[in-house]
Amino acid sequence: MKLKSLLLSLLLLGFGCPQLMAQRAGGQQPQVKQVKRRVLKAEVGLDLSKRLVISVSIPIFLSKNTDGKTGFYLKRVGGPVLIANDEAFAFYPASTIKVMEHLHAMRRVQSNIVSLQDSIDIWGDSCSDDHSDENPAEQDSLSDALRLMMKNSDNQRTNAIQDKFGRTAINTTAHNVAGMSQASALNHKFGCNGPNSNPPNRLTLADVGKLYEGVAQGTFLSGATRDTFYQLMRNETDSFFIESIINSEASSLALPAAKRNHFKSLVRIALKSGGIPNTYDGFLYQSTAGYVSLPFAGVCSESGFAKVSPREFVYGVFIDKANNINDGTIGTAASELFRTEIRSALKTWKDCRMIMNPTLSN
Repeated sequence: MKLKSLLLSLLLLGFGCPQLMAQRAGGQQPQVKQVKRRVLKAEVGLDLSKRLVISVSIPIFLSKNTDGKTGFYLKRVGGPVLIANDEAFAFYPASTIKVMEHLHAMRRVQSNIVSLQDSIDIWGDSCSDDHSDENPAEQDSLSDALRLMMKNSDNQRTNAIQDKFGRTAINTTAHNVAGMSQASALNHKFGCNGPNSNPPNRLTLADVGKLYEGVAQGTFLSGATRDTFYQLMRNETDSFFIESIINSEASSLALPAAKRNHFKSLVRIALKSGGIPNTYDGFLYQSTAGYVSLPFAGVCSESGFAKVSPREFVYGVFIDKANNINDGTIGTAASELFRTEIRSALKTWKDCRMIMNPTLSN
């Protein structure tokens, strides 16, 4: 959804004045009351106005911190696009596109074609596609290679995974399974010619969002394999990029520290970021994309209890072909995408005295 569309939607919606709800007269009281969680028209308008502020403020922030082409994207899993700008632009993704290799490999694991314990050859000349005259420099388990690719962004392991499965097969999974468009493609090895490659790697935020959304919905991976997919990535244990927003919004809502910390313990994150210096073609490229689950509290009962009902999101931010990028720009922009959703989630925690963790089935 472009900024113009969001502005038009907001104008068409308008802002209504909420009417006071009449008090219930007599009769047996129900076991569950939903007044606290009922979304009124004015509240919907308020949420949209907050998103509008964010959708305007993020481009301003980005323009002040880089001269490159920028875009951003936030979508609820199984729901609408919440905030977006240039989500269909094909940018140079650096390591952010490595998640395509990760998905392809984990689908082979899920199909029992390969095992995470299988050995994978790590080549000294990892930029080459032909290793017929070369002996492997070392070997890793597939699990270790994927972890080093996704957590450490190790290019040598990433290229070894390309050699193991093949770029054509990886792209076929992206296009035919994940539903990514032809605008997104893995075209070359990493740490070699970068954006000077012909053709270079390309990715759109809408496409990588489809990948993360399909994983979240259990369409591409399921059960223990999906859990491992997330565990091998940077996640809430080492990349809690929205923590400062949670702390800020919790403080503004006067949410007790115990509730804030409980809330944070239930946040789930999986992401891959990328960036390269200007030594390839004279320009800087940075991007990030991933998945976030926020623990919204469900309906608050009469006795003051609610159970967590997670809401899941996919997101991304890119800066393409920039002469300068100030430190922390991508991370700040990505975290700001979630401010309205985090505040909404925290408010549900404030409404209820006791919040119970979700069941394992969630």
